[in-house]
Amino acid sequence: MLAINQSETRSLQFLCLIGFFMAVGTTALANMAPKVDNDSCHNTYTLQAADASNTYTSSYTLCEQTANDTMIELTIDEKLERMQIEQGAGAVCDNLAQCSAIADDLDYMKCIREIGNKNLDILVEIHFNATSAHTRLRTDYDEVHQTFLLCTLEAQQVYVNSVRLAYNELLECRAQMENCSNSIF
Repeated sequence: MLAINQSETRSLQFLCLIGFFMAVGTTALANMAPKVDNDSCHNTYTLQAADASNTYTSSYTLCEQTANDTMIELTIDEKLERMQIEQGAGAVCDNLAQCSAIADDLDYMKCIREIGNKNLDILVEIHFNATSAHTRLRTDYDEVHQTFLLCTLEAQQVYVNSVRLAYNELLECRAQMENCSNSIF
């Protein structure tokens, strides 16, 4: 699963608060409005708000799934890259271990000198391969994260617009009901 960072969590909390305050505002309006036996305005609003919430949840889940699927299609095989780095590191250690078995100091220093050049070549190759892999992987991860953020931003926009539209329709419906009840009396 894709990890959700703090700003995304705050964004989700913000959307929940919007829904909460709209619901609280709706309750306050309902208490101020003339009592109507069949509050079809509120029922319609509740259904529209629930539908917007369900649509957002589905869209967010789809964004998350798309991001996770994209992670599978990275441009490098990170497991293979890691295995090659670990093999190189193991070769460096094995080379040094060969020298540690030599008792004579002069022969030991000669072994380290010769192995040192070989190990230097291995370490330089590890460095270049790791740097290249890191750069490509970072680019892939950034692209996946950007896709996820843009997708969830669009889902949030649809949600907020849907709830706002439903709320405006509620206010309009209430105003019409109030006009009807005032004209009756």
